[in-house]
Amino acid sequence: MGLFDKLRGALGLGSGPPQAGDTASAPTTGVILPWKNKTAAEEVAGNCAVGNLRETLLGTLKDERGVHAETLMVVIGAIAGYAAAHSLWETMIRPGRLKLTRDIHVVEVKDGGTYYFGDPLNALLVGGQGSILPLFGFVGGAAVEAGVTVAELPDLKEIFGHVSSVVGSPAFGVIRAAEEHRPNLAAREALDLFWPTANAIFSSTENPGPATGHRLATEHWPVVASFVAAQFVGMAKATLDPRLSVRYIMEAAISTSKIDPKTVPYEWAKKA
Repeated sequence: MGLFDKLRGALGLGSGPPQAGDTASAPTTGVILPWKNKTAAEEVAGNCAVGNLRETLLGTLKDERGVHAETLMVVIGAIAGYAAAHSLWETMIRPGRLKLTRDIHVVEVKDGGTYYFGDPLNALLVGGQGSILPLFGFVGGAAVEAGVTVAELPDLKEIFGHVSSVVGSPAFGVIRAAEEHRPNLAAREALDLFWPTANAIFSSTENPGPATGHRLATEHWPVVASFVAAQFVGMAKATLDPRLSVRYIMEAAISTSKIDPKTVPYEWAKKA
């Protein structure tokens, strides 16, 4: 049984070859990214977004001691989760292909906040109908490549249950961790700090060669973030157990995927 089949089984999607629109997982090696063999402009834009996001986050989070791996995982998880939500809003919800309350459940909490739940959102993170290269496929594949068994991967149902139970509370987005592995940011803090940067990278038209003036398709934003997340799992394996990396990424991503887009900063605050 190959890695693809193992992860499909772990997700409860059965075995067999990938089916169109139901790609449950993708190892980090040999994966065909969705912008490859599209137009030359889209391929260059996708590859540039991967490199720019990876290097920008590593450079921004680096201090005299290096990059704090736990915080890095929360940051990329927060970006990946919201990139999935943004993609769904822009390509499916706003155009009316998906309907609020019918396809996407709206949850209003006592503090006045609004959160969004539903299978279409979850599919972009963990696989299912309509998903293309979901986040868990990338990071789970990277962990398996690093020596983790499929059985040791985080319990996604438990993570979804936890996130749902703390929506609207101070615990929302706070990654559960032992003191020695505590991230420096909660998922919402990471999103507010880094989404303007990620949005600028994803939206950039300052790409070389045939991609000059070309903007990466919105549906590819989550794949860029997911691929970078997988790279980080592999890069940090000597200092952070890949099982923890995957759990931090998924817990942050599931949290930020639920957030009301109206509350998310898309640009850097203008200085007075």
